[in-house]
Amino acid sequence: FVLRRKTLFFTCNLIVPCFLISLLTTFVFYLSDHKITFSISILVTLTVFFLVSHAP
Repeated sequence: FVLRRKTLFFTCNLIVPCFLISLLTTFVFYLSDHKITFSISILVTLTVFFLVSHAP
């Protein structure tokens, strides 16, 4: 029995979405409202998709 960390799982599901949201907040004043809404909905959709695909 070997314990292993799933680094790719946490990178895809935690670090990348947090990084993209923080990156999006820096550009919030330069983008239009529709682009911001569309970008946030894509990030939320991808995060939920990754979490559901890795659910037991």
